[in-house]
Amino acid sequence: MHFFDWLDFHASARPADTAIVTPRVTLTYGQIRPISLSLAARLHGLGVRRGQQVALFALNPALQIALIAALNRLGAAVCILPREVPRRKAGLEALAFDWYLTDAQEESGAKQIPIALDWLNANEPTTGIDVSGFASPGDICLIMMSSGTTSAPKPIGYTVRQMEYRIMWRGFGEQATIPGERTALLQGLASMMGFHIAFGTLWGGGTIYMGWDAKNVVALIAGERIHRLFASPPLMQQTMDAFEQKPANVSSLRLVYLGGDSIPTTLARRITQSFCANLLGGFGMNETGQIAAVSVARSNFKIEQVGFLYPWAEAQAVDDEDDVLPRGTEGRLRFRSKSTSDGYLENPEATAAQFKDGWFYSGDSGWVTQDRMLVFSGRRTETIKTKSAKIAPHKIDQMVAGYPGIKEAAAFGVAGADDTDEIWLAVVSDRTLDMAALRDFCGEKMGAYAPAHFMQIDKLPRNEGGKILRWALMDMAREHSG
Repeated sequence: MHFFDWLDFHASARPADTAIVTPRVTLTYGQIRPISLSLAARLHGLGVRRGQQVALFALNPALQIALIAALNRLGAAVCILPREVPRRKAGLEALAFDWYLTDAQEESGAKQIPIALDWLNANEPTTGIDVSGFASPGDICLIMMSSGTTSAPKPIGYTVRQMEYRIMWRGFGEQATIPGERTALLQGLASMMGFHIAFGTLWGGGTIYMGWDAKNVVALIAGERIHRLFASPPLMQQTMDAFEQKPANVSSLRLVYLGGDSIPTTLARRITQSFCANLLGGFGMNETGQIAAVSVARSNFKIEQVGFLYPWAEAQAVDDEDDVLPRGTEGRLRFRSKSTSDGYLENPEATAAQFKDGWFYSGDSGWVTQDRMLVFSGRRTETIKTKSAKIAPHKIDQMVAGYPGIKEAAAFGVAGADDTDEIWLAVVSDRTLDMAALRDFCGEKMGAYAPAHFMQIDKLPRNEGGKILRWALMDMAREHSG
């Protein structure tokens, strides 16, 4: 199965139904098939061939989706570059792309193919061109970057079969797309969640709305009667701020799903009390795909309970010798499913360290309960070591959430003396904070875990999926103190 198979099915079954809506482009299912075939012919004429690797940077999601389908028809693997690229290609240097498709004016290169939104109007003949897709389900069809939360991002290759599992599995449970249902997605296709939801919606015969700013999506929901909203917690924070400043009728929503990072309890309560009662959270990684999901309200807003394992996913807590620990015992988490990738591209050392016997070792600590609830206690590499104990930084984040003036906060440790960490807290605010008052508040509420150093910044560094890059904060703290 290929990305275009279900698109072609819906092109025949419901050609007039709207498939993709962006602020500048609307496409029906009947339009996507000839457009993707035409784009495949154009790219083939420019030299793109089966088995090649193509980097893609396009600002319009409709153009992105059409080009992905076209490259899939040609059997060429595509790497969707995140928004901070092409200016910064962190982690991509290991890959030798055959072609670079971009609508960014500042880029140049011998392998570059300039693209533009008017490519969606192309009408290239496809006679004599092989558009049957990849030769084998084991061929790599998609390349994405690891989350980069603990180190520089690493490229991951996904086979046709692995992506087939990932996208189809999005069609089960509460997240399933109903044909004709309207879905708003605030994350881009360079994030695995964004890619899953966009193509999962299209495979299910729904309508995907992309390209709206988090602050403006409330008007979209009210005007278009959106049924599902997918976002990261920081983007949803912006949406809730806008909604509370200017309320609108969002009663059409049947669910809000947040992924990419833990959901602050204060944000979860705001959403469920006034925006949408059905708030879902989930846990997954670029290396494994979706692992677990849960109704946040039904879990009593316990953010460490990241979800019940899906039937297709396995998770185990193991000790340092890889011996499996009893259910309910904290240890190093590992995950396995048929959608788990085979390793990092051009990085055998990292692959050997984190992929073993079909398992992916995430670097997370936690446990699995008897009823298959996955409990997350923190990332092993991010754990802050004090003289008295260890603490996961997200627990400090939660304790400071709701402090007047703080929009976002992230705790992290910087190595100090005696093999312990100095606790830092980075805060984002739209005004200058009284750091002495904040220090007193933290001391009273957190005791030994109170941050010793504070840093006010414009925004928290995050990856495309919304996860906080605490290693980047550590670098900023060293510069701040040095």
